[in-house]
Amino acid sequence: TRARIYGAREDWPEVISNATRAIELDQRDSEAYAWRFTARFQTNELDLALADINRAISLSDNESSYFSYRAHLFHHLDKRREMLADLRTAVALDPTDIKAWSSFTQTLYADGHWDECIIALNELAEIQGKDSRFYFARACAWQQKGVPRMAVADLTEALQVKPGDAQLLIMRASSNYDAGEIEQSIADLDTAERAAPLSLGQVQSLPVP
Repeated sequence: TRARIYGAREDWPEVISNATRAIELDQRDSEAYAWRFTARFQTNELDLALADINRAISLSDNESSYFSYRAHLFHHLDKRREMLADLRTAVALDPTDIKAWSSFTQTLYADGHWDECIIALNELAEIQGKDSRFYFARACAWQQKGVPRMAVADLTEALQVKPGDAQLLIMRASSNYDAGEIEQSIADLDTAERAAPLSLGQVQSLPVP
């Protein structure tokens, strides 16, 4: 459609104009509503954008990307519950959508849903494999859940992939401390300091790709 062509150019007024013409010709054209949503979102017409994506979903409620789009809008509207519900639907409709799974796990973590976050991370790992980021992310969730020994186990796996990584060692030191393994905690901190003296305390948030 013309709206798609102008969307690739990020010419949002033309997207709105052409999508509106398409809708006038066929009021059941869900793609036209989705494109007009995108343009209105980009031009900060959020109420109109929400109306468009709601209409797109009502016409094509099996299109996972529409739920992801609306979740992104809900994020900007600070509607966390609605955002999370749409991300759940998006990954249920398309379990191979890595971007939706990543957003889903980030939201679950940020909102403190540790059990569901761990499950979602496991699902994401089934799609793209288990790397050091996966183990670190899951360790963060275990730590927040209050199960430091599981966090230690995951961080140990991560260190098998990235031996000597200071951030992983610092995180494992913290988990070992919480698990009562004081000597191992001190050993991890000593190793981290030798590896990168300036990195102590610089632990990042959930690193889901």
